[in-house]
Amino acid sequence: MNIIQRILFKLGSLIQEAESAWTLSTLRSCGSSVRIDRRVFIWGTDRMDVGSNVDINGYTVIYAAGGVRIHDNALIGANCVITSVTHPVDPTERHQLVFSPVELQSNCWLGAGTMVMPGVTIGKNSIIAAGSVVTKDVPDNCICAGVPAKIMRYLDSSH
Repeated sequence: MNIIQRILFKLGSLIQEAESAWTLSTLRSCGSSVRIDRRVFIWGTDRMDVGSNVDINGYTVIYAAGGVRIHDNALIGANCVITSVTHPVDPTERHQLVFSPVELQSNCWLGAGTMVMPGVTIGKNSIIAAGSVVTKDVPDNCICAGVPAKIMRYLDSSH
């Protein structure tokens, strides 16, 4: 790597750190050790709460205007969509917005390309497989996959 490439790389890293710091500063609340990758788009940061030790990977889009709460130790893969905003089904009202909060509880993991729809809560320790679309609440300690996402198995033997 020549000197110009090293300078450009360092400059890019500094810009990424500044973008991430600015985004974190605009959240309603934010814990420690939160990492938001470059090219993450969050609409409605003032309605979003993030716990500690959370990773949000690149190209993820979060529509938080209806409220989004991400608890401690959550992992969000690349290219995910989390939305707390939708539209009414009635064609005459379709240009209006309907807000319904989303909650990702502690230690949950969204695989790459997961979509989480308005009003959904993902339970503690649960895993959502890559490419899944979550339209209903997910209980604690399970693995879900598919479109729409369904429970594939539980992580503990109590079920």
